[in-house]
Amino acid sequence: MPVAGALCTSSLGWPAVYYIHAVVTFGLFVLFYFFYRENPTRHAFVSTKELEKIQRDKGDGKCEPVPIRAILTDPAIYAVWISAIGNFMGIQLTMQFSPTYLNKVMGFAVEQTGTFSAIPQIVTFFLKVIAGYAADKARCCTPQTSVKIYNNLALGGMSLSFLGLAVIPVSEPVLGLCMLIFSCSIIGFNCGAFFRSSAIYAAQHNHFIMGVNSFLNCLAALLAPVIVNIFVANDTWDEWWWVWMVHFIALFAFNIVFQILGKGVPAEWTKPGYGIKKVGDSSKP
Repeated sequence: MPVAGALCTSSLGWPAVYYIHAVVTFGLFVLFYFFYRENPTRHAFVSTKELEKIQRDKGDGKCEPVPIRAILTDPAIYAVWISAIGNFMGIQLTMQFSPTYLNKVMGFAVEQTGTFSAIPQIVTFFLKVIAGYAADKARCCTPQTSVKIYNNLALGGMSLSFLGLAVIPVSEPVLGLCMLIFSCSIIGFNCGAFFRSSAIYAAQHNHFIMGVNSFLNCLAALLAPVIVNIFVANDTWDEWWWVWMVHFIALFAFNIVFQILGKGVPAEWTKPGYGIKKVGDSSKP
């Protein structure tokens, strides 16, 4: 973001932003193509000792079939997905539109908005590392309680910061900037919230839950400009008030759903023999 801000205000202009990102993306793709292997046994850089550590205690067990019916009828899974869409709505809104809001509404220069928009991403990175470690090591409460506390901090914190943005006037641009940075940073607690809940609750079937989460992220990325364009035409404070309030209400409500339905213990359908047990039960007269 800081690089984009510097480039778009230079003599090179906006095209340079796209060209440079295209080159970097292509370079990363080439590196991935040459270095990635599906199996560690086929990777030239994995030593025999490292391979032994990777395969230790893995066993020869086959992948279990995903109990889709059980998953799709489980309220705790919908609590995860509802939190996920709220999480991604907030992230996509701030990632896509924070530079515009800072420039058009709060009056910051374009070259400053890139740097200011990058600050919360850096803060979030460190917060995720610390919060994730703390969530795994915490012994003061059960995982069931922990995931709900973290969800309160992530979605609840972001929703309240959106409420703050809705009431901070344009005469207080620095305060608005600080609140925007806080809103983008506090979501870093999501690693110990619904993400951890799905990892614990869905266990070996979490890949299915995460696949839906990825879809919800794409959906939120498409919805963000739609929601903004419904309310914002001239980038005035009054128009953005509606954007912040809609997201405040949505995230606040989604967090309440998780507080009621969220789980922090493995689901019944993750236990060994669940599928066999169900088949056996259905065969009884």
